[in-house]
Amino acid sequence: MIMKFKPRKDTVEQERHFVSVNGKPFYVPAMTVAEFCQTYDLGENIRNRLEDEEFRTAGSLLEVSEATLQTAGFKSGQIADIKKALKEFLIAHSSLATPTKDIRSPA
Repeated sequence: MIMKFKPRKDTVEQERHFVSVNGKPFYVPAMTVAEFCQTYDLGENIRNRLEDEEFRTAGSLLEVSEATLQTAGFKSGQIADIKKALKEFLIAHSSLATPTKDIRSPA
């Protein structure tokens, strides 16, 4: 599940995602699929297919399985490129990651 919030005017828009690296949600910058593909050299074929499958942000790719990408018609090499780009994206923005309070635990 993706939880979005409206940013204050002085902040960069961010999305909340549950990343399996540490199992806790954190915020990543909202980046369009087009920006993501351009930044990480994924190419027009991958960008077009992601947009055809209605992915809107790079963060949304964190929420799908490799099997889902295969079902969408991505080839193994394309999936590998997407996974590599996602890792680079997370590493590049890990310093921006804002840990969130676990709402299940008492304050």
